[in-house]
Amino acid sequence: MSEQKYVVLHNQGYGLTAYEFEEQDGAINKMVELVRCGQPINSMKLLQEIPTKTQVEAVSIRIG
Repeated sequence: MSEQKYVVLHNQGYGLTAYEFEEQDGAINKMVELVRCGQPINSMKLLQEIPTKTQVEAVSIRIG
């Protein structure tokens, strides 16, 4: 199983919806489904998630 994922972001005007898929074909099929339901293609983005190894050393938060 691949660690790589595909994400379709869909801006509906009142909020952003994210759909996550293991394979590119699933993501493309979701975009086709949204277009067939009347959603404009320019309201969608297809992203390819690239796994990285990240280590957080420290986090500092200051409010006010």
